[in-house]
Amino acid sequence: MFSNSSKYPAIFTLPLLALIGYLFFCYVSIPQYFSLLDNVNLLIHEMGHFFFMNFRNEFLTVLWGTIMELLIPSLILIYFWRSLDYFWITLCLAWIGTNFFYIATYSGDAVKQQLPLLFGGAIHDWYYIFSKLWVLQYTDQISFVFWCIGVLFFILSLWFWTLLVINRWRGL
Repeated sequence: MFSNSSKYPAIFTLPLLALIGYLFFCYVSIPQYFSLLDNVNLLIHEMGHFFFMNFRNEFLTVLWGTIMELLIPSLILIYFWRSLDYFWITLCLAWIGTNFFYIATYSGDAVKQQLPLLFGGAIHDWYYIFSKLWVLQYTDQISFVFWCIGVLFFILSLWFWTLLVINRWRGL
């Protein structure tokens, strides 16, 4: 199952496991943790708004920011899954996990709106989405669900990575 893991030098597996573990620890233990990867996620999020504003549907334009930040790493994950490259699958799972932690933070701010927005005067995506769906009163619960999904993606990533490391070191 993990045959492609041997094509990468063993020196990469342990440091990247440590990095994923560190990121997971930070996201779980530090409220509103923001990693460098979140800058990439934010750029993809904003591209989602930009590309879909031509549909002239404000709700979809707002929603596509979040959809895009989940879609891009998911498509990359599918590519690596189809090529059975479990080394990169684990990274994509962690990447998707970072997105869910960011979504949890951003959606959890829907009522208070204390997070700085990238563009001054812009609408808060999650306030708008929750208001349109009449679920604003459930902001904390929905945010917690996103946070839990982020935890699950990181656990899955760490589980795959642990199997890769064990497989790699057994093969030496």
